[in-house]
Amino acid sequence: MALAGWQSEVFQSRSRDRWLGWKKREQYGRLYLIANHTRFLLLTERGEGRNLGNRVMAKMLRRLSADWQPTWEHPLELSETFVDPQPFAGPSYRAGN
Repeated sequence: MALAGWQSEVFQSRSRDRWLGWKKREQYGRLYLIANHTRFLLLTERGEGRNLGNRVMAKMLRRLSADWQPTWEHPLELSETFVDPQPFAGPSYRAGN
């Protein structure tokens, strides 16, 4: 079992905006095309389900835009997340690039 949460994008992220090459004027008109991954929890015993996090993440990302459209009436172009490296290693995010 896995739990995941998605929400609208973070309003401002210097690293994201720099990576995308967005200018301030462009940024505000395109933010709606991004979803922010806020929660990811695998409810398994440690070591159970080899690469389970990677598989769940891949399946979510393949269908995210299609699931988003009925509610928000537009597709997504990008998903983002922020992982605090102190308590979390984030291997599923690194594997998914």
